[in-house]
Amino acid sequence: MERGGGLQSLSCTSASFCATFDWSGRLFVFDGGHWYEALTNLVRGLQEPTDISCGARDFCLIANGDVVIFNGKSVRSVVVDKTASIDSISCVSRAFCGVVAGADAFIYDQGK
Repeated sequence: MERGGGLQSLSCTSASFCATFDWSGRLFVFDGGHWYEALTNLVRGLQEPTDISCGARDFCLIANGDVVIFNGKSVRSVVVDKTASIDSISCVSRAFCGVVAGADAFIYDQGK
């Protein structure tokens, strides 16, 4: 991982998995021994990512105005609330996450 890359948020599920991103929207993953860049861009539209929370090695939610799911290889967008700009996320597992958007809180429950 490059030094001085402006890392913003970090989430670890164990001593062998962590994920973070930099100001440019590049995603980095720790595999227990080394950091590597996941070849995906987290910037959607003009929104840069603001927070990440991983509930499992193959399940991270990333706030970038909307919500993006990282499955360990690729990302896909998920609509949590069309009127809200997502600020913060916290996942305890792949089945349950809390999402904050301004003064509102939402639950992401098994993708429902």
